[in-house]
Amino acid sequence: MPPYWPREPDRKNDTAFRRFGDRVNLAFNIAIYSTVTTALWFFMLLQYRDWPWLKGLTLGWLGVIVIQAIYVLAIADYSDADDTKPIFKKDKDKVAGESDESSEGEGSG
Repeated sequence: MPPYWPREPDRKNDTAFRRFGDRVNLAFNIAIYSTVTTALWFFMLLQYRDWPWLKGLTLGWLGVIVIQAIYVLAIADYSDADDTKPIFKKDKDKVAGESDESSEGEGSG
């Protein structure tokens, strides 16, 4: 269930959307790294094999993820981002209901 962005997503001009996208990409890369390296180490140990390239792959990939994390969490400039958060499907009806109530309240005044 993908999140909905409350306005038209524009990576170039919407800093909040770019920050969200960068963090989602980081989380996705960590998940793929964890899955692949864990499976490779598991099968290496299960088969009593010696895969000398596995340690280099694991540490190299981890290094790339650390560099990405440093960039996303410390270096990237999101200073002009607002506090916009993604809306998930379960909350979409609540947000729509709140906006309907606020528009009804404006017309009755």
